[in-house]
Amino acid sequence: MTTKTLKLILALLLALFAVYIYFFPPTSGGIDEPELPVVENDSIKTLVDTNSVCLNFEEYQPSTLQTGLISDMVNIYRVHQGKAINNSMPDPDAESVWFNLDSIKKFIYHVEKLSSKNSVESNKLGLRFYYASYPDRAFWGNTGYKDLQDFKNDTTKNKYQYKHTIVMIPTLDINGVNSDFNPLDKKTYTTGLPKIISQFNGDPSTLTPSGQVNVMGLAGTNSETNSDEGKGSTGAKNHGSLAPPDATLGIAF
Repeated sequence: MTTKTLKLILALLLALFAVYIYFFPPTSGGIDEPELPVVENDSIKTLVDTNSVCLNFEEYQPSTLQTGLISDMVNIYRVHQGKAINNSMPDPDAESVWFNLDSIKKFIYHVEKLSSKNSVESNKLGLRFYYASYPDRAFWGNTGYKDLQDFKNDTTKNKYQYKHTIVMIPTLDINGVNSDFNPLDKKTYTTGLPKIISQFNGDPSTLTPSGQVNVMGLAGTNSETNSDEGKGSTGAKNHGSLAPPDATLGIAF
């Protein structure tokens, strides 16, 4: 191969490289990573990728229940537990609790994300649903339950006093026991949350030192506390809606 031929080949390669650079210019710093917006989700500031999900479960079929079973279970509750409750209340109790899907997804995201940072696999996690009722309206706000301050000025939520609701608390398999724990507090990864043995006597338990510890939970609260060190941060500030007194439109059962 002559020198002239080599020069022609080299010139051709340089021309092709120049064309490639023109149409596909390089970026500084290699592959561009999408810039994630810093947002505040449920009082925990974090980077959020709005285009991703935790896991892909396409191969799993969604769980189903027959409408007849659901209807019968709901009506059995109304005839037995619901009737007994209503007989002891001045107003009818709530029959359902509604949560925005986004608030539940955010809650689950933080449970999994924080737990994974402490080497906990998702199959060790769960959610426990506690039956609960809202306390006396007289104690909503700075006089007792600060998390319910916003409810006082809402004409509908102002009627939540003594009504049925649920509280979601994360659980972790600790030595074969599904134990309540706080993903924000590393101590609870080995011991779980301590058992609250005090009995409610009518006065807000939040007025005691032990009652002022915030744990990660999802309930009918509007807490704005913010701490990512595990010393006191609620996992979600979004609250569920009770029907009644909230509108019953759209309810099937």
